[in-house]
Amino acid sequence: MSLETSMVGLTFKNPLLAGCAGITEWVYPVEKWLKAGAGGILAKSITTDPKLRSSIRPTFYTLSKYGLRGAMVEAELLSHYTPAQWAKEVAPRFKELCEHHDARWIQSIVGRGVDLDDWAELAQLVEAAGAEAIELDLGCPLAPGESESYDEIELGESPEITATLTKAVKAAVSVPVGIKLSPTIRRLDRVAVAAQTEGGADFCTAVNCPAGFHVDWENEEIYGPNTYVGYIPGPSLKWWGHWKVAQIKQACDLEVSGCGGIWKAGDAIQYILLGCPTVQMVSSVYFKGEQVFIDILEGIKRFMDTKGYESIESFRGNVLNNLKDYKDVPHEEVMQYPSPIVAQVAIEGCNFCGQCATACIHDAIECNAAESICTVIDERCIGCGFCSGLCPKNTISIIETSTKRTVWSGVGAVDPDWINW
Repeated sequence: MSLETSMVGLTFKNPLLAGCAGITEWVYPVEKWLKAGAGGILAKSITTDPKLRSSIRPTFYTLSKYGLRGAMVEAELLSHYTPAQWAKEVAPRFKELCEHHDARWIQSIVGRGVDLDDWAELAQLVEAAGAEAIELDLGCPLAPGESESYDEIELGESPEITATLTKAVKAAVSVPVGIKLSPTIRRLDRVAVAAQTEGGADFCTAVNCPAGFHVDWENEEIYGPNTYVGYIPGPSLKWWGHWKVAQIKQACDLEVSGCGGIWKAGDAIQYILLGCPTVQMVSSVYFKGEQVFIDILEGIKRFMDTKGYESIESFRGNVLNNLKDYKDVPHEEVMQYPSPIVAQVAIEGCNFCGQCATACIHDAIECNAAESICTVIDERCIGCGFCSGLCPKNTISIIETSTKRTVWSGVGAVDPDWINW
């Protein structure tokens, strides 16, 4: 069994990267992640704009006490190192550590607005320092007004600007060049297509964190930094990431490094199943430390052993290949009543918890624990599937009434062809 994977011509010993954040700004933490087995680093963005190197401190405000596991408000901007300091003090150690641990090094950069020469020169500095690929951080939720170089929060909102910047950097360096984008860009697929076809981008990181903050309602104050500029990473970001990765992959053949909410092996596997050759971890590293790399790598190995996969490539993209646009999934021309599909309870497995009955807005399920009854009133049921997904014992299926065939069992994908049964 091999965990090796390839992206933009670089071979990674495994798919796990320590992502672009404070965890990859400093030499000592990076050494910990690499010792724990990370396949590489995508190092914290350096910038030529001094106003983007100064962060509010304290910087990190965990939301765990408010019930949001693994979430926090981050108020930091970019690396505090000047490019010259970085090239002298940090880059040589990053290069040394990555070579020693057989890990790849991708460096993120942010130039001044749309100053093409500035971006190109910064990229050349990074290439000369030994970075094996360069990421243009165009999806960072920077503070509007913090720097005169930025009229919009995210440069990556514009396909034209994205393509122009990418093309300029590609012309200036010989290493692969990618872009990082935010989930709040609605038509992120159009940006990715422009970056590849017009700018020559080699890869994309999807996704960065969306901006956000938390209101401490009991004290009637903003929690942490008293500003609306910040962003919230954590497990809830994963579903944004899935959507945007799939959106990009269906629109073009850019290689996508998945990022957002990767806390356990299953999270990493999900991104790989969507076609990502590498995945980036940030918030989980803050909360769990270097052990998270060890645990996720072991989890991926167990998954591969169970499934009989000998390589990452054996299952990469397996889900993406079956994903369809909404318009391409079979639809009813007119929604029929009574419904041709309804819920069905396998009573022998039911624990009569009553969750399904409580949740059904159509009052189509009757549940009585005392009498061991849980039945569906077919005339009321519309086969929406909510109860099937909710059932803790997985005993509710959606069936087609005339054939009694299963449309959905509460796990995996629905069989949309029931319309033709």
